[in-house]
Amino acid sequence: MNRLKEVREQRGLTRKDVAKLVGFSDGAMARYEAEEAITTDKIEILAQFYNVNPAYLAGWSNKNGKQQPTRIVYIEKNVGRIPPYWNNDNQGRLIKWKESRKQLYRRES
Repeated sequence: MNRLKEVREQRGLTRKDVAKLVGFSDGAMARYEAEEAITTDKIEILAQFYNVNPAYLAGWSNKNGKQQPTRIVYIEKNVGRIPPYWNNDNQGRLIKWKESRKQLYRRES
């Protein structure tokens, strides 16, 4: 059995209901369920509607998992040492010295 039809029947919907809700024609839904000429963008629309993984609907995966939202996690690393061009201003703050200042200081001393 086609997975599109299987998922639709599990939810107790008719083909006409699904076609109307997602904006497809009934004829198009019949072709999609007959595994004729369905494109990946249509699979994604139906997967979002059914809240399943698009790969499952396409038959590429046997896992009937729900779509997981994408999470981006930023991780900051603590740096163990201070670069040589940063110095302490004797009040606990770090300041960045310009190379020209270092050279000027070296010339004066």
